[in-house]
Amino acid sequence: MNPALIGNSVEELIARMRLLKLPGMADALEFMELNPEEFAGWGWRDILAWLVRGQEERRFNNKVALCLKNAKLRYPMADVSDILVPGERNLNMDYFDFLSRADWLERHDNVVLLGASGSGKTYLASAIGVAVCKLGISVRYVRSDDLLRDLAEAKIAGTYEQTLQRYVKPKLLILDEFLLTPLVAAQPTDLLNMLERRYQDNSLIICTQYPIQAWHERLNPALDEEPLCEAILDRIVHAAQVVEIGGDISMRERLRNVKITGNNDSSK
Repeated sequence: MNPALIGNSVEELIARMRLLKLPGMADALEFMELNPEEFAGWGWRDILAWLVRGQEERRFNNKVALCLKNAKLRYPMADVSDILVPGERNLNMDYFDFLSRADWLERHDNVVLLGASGSGKTYLASAIGVAVCKLGISVRYVRSDDLLRDLAEAKIAGTYEQTLQRYVKPKLLILDEFLLTPLVAAQPTDLLNMLERRYQDNSLIICTQYPIQAWHERLNPALDEEPLCEAILDRIVHAAQVVEIGGDISMRERLRNVKITGNNDSSK
């Protein structure tokens, strides 16, 4: 093919790349045009690799942005590196760095963040969620009461399966305020349906004020659903790591008594 028939000015190539929905390539080529000294001596293979890398990075960044949007995190700007006074709270930062990577998700492990109200459980879970989203891995945050209410309403609307999938599909589901109120009526069944479909395929982070020994009573206040409750506990506790958050003063109270500057968050 005669190159003259193609129309290969840089401006035309950039325009065609954008038309073909290759904005990463277009941006990479535009950068080359503006900074020719950085690419002096490059061969065509190197240039092609640079353009492809630009498109790959654009797609990955778009994927991360979508993950963060869909996660609906309580604190979407949370960062593991911003966690306050980890020593006083018995927090192993090496473990939180580990949770910021994908290894534990590939094993489908679960994490239980156990601590009193105001101990910063939600911020910690959000920080892990942000880190996981930045790996391009799907995350969803929801308060447990909201999840169960959502499923109950979906039954009435005839959209139960579609709604259930919203909580089954993400690789990491963050369940906040777990068992804050005891379960009633069909809630244990709905919870088990969701957990069963996620079991050994995806991971959970559970934020709760109650130690695991107290869960049975709150899962089964009527004491008439013993097998169901045991099944729920098995799906969660199996391969779960419990992180007990210490500290005599809640993070809310601690930061209420100091001058907060910049972007400090009272939930860290």
